[in-house]
Amino acid sequence: MKKILITLIGLLIILGLSFTIPMQPSAQSYETSIPHKLAQNFEEIADPIVATDIISYSYFRSQIAIPGNTISQMTTALASKKIRIDTAEDLYNFSADVNYNSTRYYVTASPETYKLSVITFLMGRHYVLGNDIDYSVMLGRQFLPIGFNFKNVDDTIDITAKFTGIFDGQGFEISNLYVAGYDYVITIQGSGTTEREQAMSLYYSMFTAVST
Repeated sequence: MKKILITLIGLLIILGLSFTIPMQPSAQSYETSIPHKLAQNFEEIADPIVATDIISYSYFRSQIAIPGNTISQMTTALASKKIRIDTAEDLYNFSADVNYNSTRYYVTASPETYKLSVITFLMGRHYVLGNDIDYSVMLGRQFLPIGFNFKNVDDTIDITAKFTGIFDGQGFEISNLYVAGYDYVITIQGSGTTEREQAMSLYYSMFTAVST
């Protein structure tokens, strides 16, 4: 009798457990429980916008501001694009290209006139930094101050090219900038007994002649 009672109790326990174990929902019932509207909230991620209004200084220098090109040709090719300075070498080349003593644009039948017209054009563009720049990597290549404003040997003609454009750092930093010394901030005017060393600006800084 005891064996029968124990067996019945065990059977009832097993049956009770079988009713208390929660049933796992089937894949079909789980999927259909998700509101349909949630499935429609996902949007495709658009491709990042590629800047088409900016070119690098190295490209600008080698493809647009080419010695011999007219100002009209340069203006048309550049259009409204900004010029991005990415490296210490870009920064040095920019300073050298707009320096009065530069020979890069000393070409054509009227070299002085052409050089000054190109420098004036370069000084009026929109420049932006594209990276933090540590100028110490340039070693002996000193940064040449931007802009000049002085008179000729007879003190009768102003020789001027002021920076009239935009130089936007965009939050980046130029560090260890080594501005050129005396030999690079003067020009030799006249010859013979009238020869003299002429400072190209009254100021000594990264930008020495600026017009707003």
